[in-house]
Amino acid sequence: MKVVLACAAGGPEVLSYIDQPMPEPGAGEVRVRVAAIGVNYADIMCRRAVHQSMRPPPIVPGCEAAGIIDACGAGVSRHRVGDRVGVYSPFGGAYAEAIVVPEDYALPLPEAMSFETAAAFTHAYLTAHEALNASAPPPTGTTVLITAAAGASLAPMFPHSWRGQQRAPHSI
Repeated sequence: MKVVLACAAGGPEVLSYIDQPMPEPGAGEVRVRVAAIGVNYADIMCRRAVHQSMRPPPIVPGCEAAGIIDACGAGVSRHRVGDRVGVYSPFGGAYAEAIVVPEDYALPLPEAMSFETAAAFTHAYLTAHEALNASAPPPTGTTVLITAAAGASLAPMFPHSWRGQQRAPHSI
C-alpha cells in the first residue's frame, strides 16, 4: 500500500510517498481502507517531531481518517467488515491507504455523513469535547459562549442540551 512517510523531522521536504506492506489487525483491532483524511496542526507538529504524544520520525502522520473496515482482528465485537467509520488515531498513521486502530478508535458513521466530513470531524470534535467536558466542565444551566467558528469550536454546540446548558445566540 502507499503511505506518506515523514522520514526525518522538518518541513514538507521530509515527506516521501512510499510503498509499505498492508498492515494486519491484531486482537481487538480493525483495519480501515482510507477514503479521506483530515489534516491538522497536530500532523505538522508530528512531522516536526515536537508533538509530545507521538513518536518521532520516521512516522506516517495523520490523526484522523474515514473509510470502510476491511478486516477485523480476533475479539472485535463492535464492528464488522463493510462498516463505514471515522477514525481517531492519536499515534498517527492516517496518511495511508489503510490504517489499523483499536476498535474503540473507529467510530460508526451516520449514512448521511460523507467520508470527507467524517475525516475532518473526529480529531477537532474530540479535542473540543474533551476541553469542554473534562478540562473545565461548566455547571448545569450555564450559558456557554463560543467565540470562534472553526470546526472544533462548533463541536461543543451539539451536546449542550444533553447536559442542560444553554447555547448562546451565534452567527456564522
